[in-house]
Amino acid sequence: MKNKNGYSDPNVYIIQEQMQFDYSPAEEYGEIKFLTAMEFSNNKNSIRNTHIKEDMVKVLKNYRAGYDYLVLTGNPIIMCMGFYYACEHGEDHLVLKWDNQKFGYKVINIGV
Repeated sequence: MKNKNGYSDPNVYIIQEQMQFDYSPAEEYGEIKFLTAMEFSNNKNSIRNTHIKEDMVKVLKNYRAGYDYLVLTGNPIIMCMGFYYACEHGEDHLVLKWDNQKFGYKVINIGV
């Protein structure tokens, strides 16, 4: 759906889906898209790690830096990988950070 500026509504990219988290509050910011639910392997030549990378690059294909949102959840290595691939699309990133006091997300703008 296009908004008044001619852009489709923002998307929310969840780096690594965590089964115990309720991501529905993030839907306030846009449609949710998950980069991966897989766990990183310590094995150097792991096919799993190759699939994680390929999945992230594929899902982030239409990521619009500074317009879409990122939610950094999961394994720190997976979060770093997701943010790294997002940075290939621009320098400004809108990150949704969970705020335990308001029980909702707040937007953090990260410029790299």
